[in-house]
Amino acid sequence: MAILMVVAFHYLPNVTGQYELNWQGMWRDGGDVQTSLMWWLYPLSLGWSGVSLFFVISGFCIHYSFLKHAAGSPGKSFLKQFFWKRFWRIYPPYFVALTVFFCLLLRHHVAGTTAGNYWSHLLLIHNFGPETFAGVNPSFWSLAVEMQFYLLFPLVLMLRQKVGIKNTFWFFAAASLLCRIIALFLQDWSQLPAQHLWDFTLTLFVDWLLGAWLAESWLAGHRLFGASFGKVLVLGILAVALTWNKITAAFLGFTAFSLWYAVLMEWYLFSKLSFSRWERILVPVGLCSYSIYLWHQPLLGRALYWLHKLGLPQTLVATLAVLPVVVLVMCLFGFASYKFLELPGINLGKRLLTKIRL
Repeated sequence: MAILMVVAFHYLPNVTGQYELNWQGMWRDGGDVQTSLMWWLYPLSLGWSGVSLFFVISGFCIHYSFLKHAAGSPGKSFLKQFFWKRFWRIYPPYFVALTVFFCLLLRHHVAGTTAGNYWSHLLLIHNFGPETFAGVNPSFWSLAVEMQFYLLFPLVLMLRQKVGIKNTFWFFAAASLLCRIIALFLQDWSQLPAQHLWDFTLTLFVDWLLGAWLAESWLAGHRLFGASFGKVLVLGILAVALTWNKITAAFLGFTAFSLWYAVLMEWYLFSKLSFSRWERILVPVGLCSYSIYLWHQPLLGRALYWLHKLGLPQTLVATLAVLPVVVLVMCLFGFASYKFLELPGINLGKRLLTKIRL
């Protein structure tokens, strides 16, 4: 669901001409809508929060893996294998996608396509500067942040052992609050919120830890949030409301959605029955979601270009109507990347792991 939300969000400008409602001072300008379709498709303008959902899921799955490892093999090191597997799972397809897109930018003489931009992406530190944040593929910012989360994970495990997961969470929540306060003074409020300030690693690590804390609670059979339909509804409305003011959107918007998704996940986990038909359909999409994320944003425009070349009318309604077709194309491309880039990288990592015996 997270990747489908992000794909829909990045497709939205092709239909409405804008990602989100523009700002009038500090508030959203509902009178500046370029087409009435924007109101009908307003939920898609919140599709960026699929990254919030991904961070919560990532924290949940990775910490859950640690907890299962600690219970089954308490004497063996988790972190060495964790970093090894993460590298071979993530980096080979990322390297290919990065190099392909960078070469295309060079070919088309796009301004700012420099060796420094490429190397910052190669080292996954491009999220620290405004010039490189979205320099090759705008979607890549979250991959750098995610990899930096992994570097913080050993500190989480150390603090958890000393003070517990709850106090560990609040320690990083305090660090996140400090980063947000600093960003308040660095932000030029006459401009759009600066992503390198508000999507800083320490700022968003608390979102990832929401998932980790939920994993620990769920494995113990306890409800962390006391999730209910009422809480899910109220938190969802609050998260959307925060996006209508520029300061609250920058300061709390991303994390408000992370909290909402964490509560929604708990509600889902504790009420889980057998998979429905729709859930079974979504499983392959989830397996290929990383590859879809890597390739989708630059390819959306190309897919639409070829559909127009094949006779699709260049109207807003026609562009919206083919969204399922474009999503299917992205999923098929993601499956090819998963099969020919991700799986070989994972398998190579496994073969090497047996030789070096971490």
